[in-house]
Amino acid sequence: MAIIDTHCHLNADIFTHRWQQILNDAQAVGVDHAMVVGWDETSSRRATELATLDPRLHAVIGLHPVDVQPTSSLDWVTTLYQQHPSRILAIGEIGLDFYWKKDPKEHQQQAQSFIAQIHFANTLHLPVVIHCRDAYEAILAILERHPVQQGGIMHCYAGPSELVPRFISLGFYLSFGGPITFKNAHDARASLLATPLNRILVETDSPYLSPHPFRGKENSPIHLPIIVDKIQETLNISKELLTKTLYQNTLQVFHVKTL
Repeated sequence: MAIIDTHCHLNADIFTHRWQQILNDAQAVGVDHAMVVGWDETSSRRATELATLDPRLHAVIGLHPVDVQPTSSLDWVTTLYQQHPSRILAIGEIGLDFYWKKDPKEHQQQAQSFIAQIHFANTLHLPVVIHCRDAYEAILAILERHPVQQGGIMHCYAGPSELVPRFISLGFYLSFGGPITFKNAHDARASLLATPLNRILVETDSPYLSPHPFRGKENSPIHLPIIVDKIQETLNISKELLTKTLYQNTLQVFHVKTL
């Protein structure tokens, strides 16, 4: 059973001339599809372009919280989706980031952008892909006031395991990446163990967050099997059951019958 990278950035400039070879190399180790995620208008357009060029790629478009500015326009999100509805599967990555942004005014701007993009997703009947750093309670408060109608993904989940049931109750899947393989990632593995099997996803977030033993080096979808192996070891289940479940979970969260 093939595995799917539910979050990568093959739209990053460093991959401009290599993305197809990277994808071919990943397919050789069993990674058949990947979700290419935008963080602003330019990267979202590039993600969509790649998805139109290669059927193994699918786009996720949106404005990352770190990239929110007081004058940020979001009109392009709906326009881009309407131009390529079959190649765009979700709105993301959106959310809150209180690690890089400390000013409460910036937090308010992030929240406004986050809520607006949730509404876009609901209008377009799409799931959302959420980035969260040092803001899990704030994310939950917004989601409880502005529910997502088509569910979504907590990308590279790094929150407390105690919050997992609350995200599950709101219709979310939790995605785990390279950090799950780090020696001292006890909290991440606790969150994995707290997540129902039918709500677990896997990702690379390449070119970031390479798994051990490649930590600190460029990441790519070719490393996804390392992450899957660590999830299998942590959950103590068969590889066949895990890969089959990960594949089905991906289809379900993105509301597609096949990829």
